[in-house]
Amino acid sequence: MSKILIIEDNKDILYTNRTMLELNGYEVISAETFAAGKKLCLESGNISLIILDIMLPDGSGLDLCRELREHSDVKILFLSALDTDKDVIAGFRAGGDDYLEKPYHMEELLLRVKSLLRRKNIGVSKTRFGDIEFHDYSFGASFKGNDLLLRQKEYSILKFLCDNAGEFFTAKEIFEIVWGVSDADTAEIQPFYNTISTVKDKIIDTDVEIIHEKSRGYSAVIK
Repeated sequence: MSKILIIEDNKDILYTNRTMLELNGYEVISAETFAAGKKLCLESGNISLIILDIMLPDGSGLDLCRELREHSDVKILFLSALDTDKDVIAGFRAGGDDYLEKPYHMEELLLRVKSLLRRKNIGVSKTRFGDIEFHDYSFGASFKGNDLLLRQKEYSILKFLCDNAGEFFTAKEIFEIVWGVSDADTAEIQPFYNTISTVKDKIIDTDVEIIHEKSRGYSAVIK
């Protein structure tokens, strides 16, 4: 049974999320403040996932995430009413694995939780491909010192393809690895096409290119 820690100061949201997760078979512990959440992180063993509110009464969830990333790779799902690109990217730069905007449907939360818990480390660890540098834990990548401003799924796709440069993968294969979904059908993988298009746009000025061959799939190469 996976253990989930919820750090959320809104009592109604905390109660609803905890109840729904427990009904779906998860072990759940919770805290309402930065300090209490940090204490549980240090004292509770085998936490598989932290659902972390960014705006806490005694501190920022972003700061807590950064502290945790110094010694832990526990999955972290940010919750926040903030939804600008700057706020979302800040969450990923702090080391978050996913981001969910409030308000949200419980079904979406449960799907995100399931996906994160199934997600494994992707590919062989590398820090550079061509002149693109990858920054572990922060889901960031840069080219000659310039941040590519990748969102988490964009980062994961680019990192996976670069880690496996020269090999080809179908859209379905990449989607199932990055999104943590098995046996995806054609309709389900549409988000992949939108995301891969954005990735190509963001790396267009780098020395890395994602190529596509209809019969083989996608691959990362040096231009």
